[in-house]
Amino acid sequence: MAITDNAMVGKQPDERAARPGAGAARPFMASFLDHLVRNGIIPADLARKAIDLKQQNSSDRRSVTDILQEEFKVPRDILQFQIAQFYAFRAIDPTDRSSRKLTNPEVMRLVKGLPDAARTLAMRHKILPYDVLDGQSDKLVIVTPNPSDREVTEVARSFPFKKFEICYMKEREWDEYYRAVSSDKSGPKPPAVITDTPLEVIEPDLDAVLDREITRAQLIPLVEKILNEGIKANASAIHVIPRTSRKTDVEFRINGSLNHWMSIEEVRSEAVAATIKARTPGMDRYERMAAQEGNIGKSIDGRPVHLRVTSMPISLRDNPGKYELIIVQVNEEPETLLTLETLGMPERSVTAFREFLALRGGMVLITGPVGSGRTSTLASLVRLATATPSSAIAIENAASWTINGVSHIRRTPKLNPSNTLEMLERSDADTILAGELSDREFASRALRLSLDGRRIFATMRASDTAGAVVWLKKMGVDPYLIAHGLSIVHAQRLVRRLCPKCKMTSSADAGRLARLGIAAQSLTLYKSVGCKECRQGFEGRVPLHETLVMKPEVQEMILREETVEEHLRNALRAGGGETLVEHGAELVKSGATTLEEVWAVLS
Repeated sequence: MAITDNAMVGKQPDERAARPGAGAARPFMASFLDHLVRNGIIPADLARKAIDLKQQNSSDRRSVTDILQEEFKVPRDILQFQIAQFYAFRAIDPTDRSSRKLTNPEVMRLVKGLPDAARTLAMRHKILPYDVLDGQSDKLVIVTPNPSDREVTEVARSFPFKKFEICYMKEREWDEYYRAVSSDKSGPKPPAVITDTPLEVIEPDLDAVLDREITRAQLIPLVEKILNEGIKANASAIHVIPRTSRKTDVEFRINGSLNHWMSIEEVRSEAVAATIKARTPGMDRYERMAAQEGNIGKSIDGRPVHLRVTSMPISLRDNPGKYELIIVQVNEEPETLLTLETLGMPERSVTAFREFLALRGGMVLITGPVGSGRTSTLASLVRLATATPSSAIAIENAASWTINGVSHIRRTPKLNPSNTLEMLERSDADTILAGELSDREFASRALRLSLDGRRIFATMRASDTAGAVVWLKKMGVDPYLIAHGLSIVHAQRLVRRLCPKCKMTSSADAGRLARLGIAAQSLTLYKSVGCKECRQGFEGRVPLHETLVMKPEVQEMILREETVEEHLRNALRAGGGETLVEHGAELVKSGATTLEEVWAVLS
């Protein structure tokens, strides 16, 4: 853009100059330079030189004000004052004693109460609270020599006030003000405007802004598309992660691994979260400072799917605001035809479970981490248990799946796990899905119910079957209840299955082979490659199983004062079973998966 003389200098003293024409320079650069020329701050030829210098070097990241200051020695404080005038920021004179200025301790209390990232920005860009307006106790006045910087607004939103006004203060006066408030040694006094519960940081008309964003970016159909794609891709979870104020990443957990799926850019992250919460029953889209949970029921290609949606408030580095991490757990209704055999369970384990289901009472304890396939195993067992007319009750926070004949009791603050089991002691339930044995009282009640002739299914997050038994003892559960209440302890994991079409032979770490008990001689191992038929060299998952049956010799070990995990594993082997490590070794040797996969889930 070229700035001509007649664009900068009026023909008569009271005649305003015309605005410069459009060109390569940004509109702000031209209009602000025009402002400087019209107000006699710089001559027209100096404005032309500044623009030419900026255009000649495309890699020059400096602003036009930096160029004027550094190359042409225009005083910094004059440029700052002119920017404030250009944008019509109110100027604050700290020597004016008529304003109701915050006390020095009140100012520092507000600054120290900022989140770390916002406090760093405040000091770097010279931003301080100054006053609270008369008659508007929820409006904070903020002073800075750089009122047009975007960081000022970000910091302002982090103070515990609903509204704010950004004002200009000369840099040298701001420096004096900061020295005064930071060197004041008087005891801190709580500001009169701050209540015991800090006011929520709310951007004016934020919800109206988000509504416009949702409509503009068509977020409602986009969110629906993301959920459908996640289900069709067989994702076990969908993560919606804000990265910046206007970038949100969507990641799918497929076959146990998190995969980047897409990024939503140029849309406020809060709008994406609000859209998901608005379509989730049980969630409040206007609540952004508390964790929430809700449930969505969907049907894809005739398959019922249950989505458990969780939102959690998070903070972003150098981005003050209200952001939320959204995690959607995808729980497909376990297939009706899914059986213990099709789950890949060893024949010995299948026989043990069928023998248990022929009995009237006892407990099956399924152990393993999240994503280990516990839900599918439990669903298969419960379907078998309810194949004949019986009463079955499930106690859980939210129903992950439903089976005909099973009544779901949702836990609430007034209906906790222990008093629910106490109530069920007097009920006529044949089968009870107790959920996770998380403490001594709940575990003891559940085991007593199993001795009372009820079939109990429960879960635990232990490393293996022996670890689950030892952990129950360390909880303080009576060894007699463990030995005689438990019927079967089953542990499992899921590892990714190698794609048979593209897998290739590979060498392996001898140390890892030894840890898994695999002899390296004449052994062919495989690694993942990847082809158009699979995802990163893998296709589906294959389970590892370990089943400990409570035989008399195992019960005797539990009743002893000292229960050693290795002794329990030896008893498992003596009964014809194999440990998770041993099952994993077999899968590696057969070429079903890689040594690294088994190592990752068991190490």
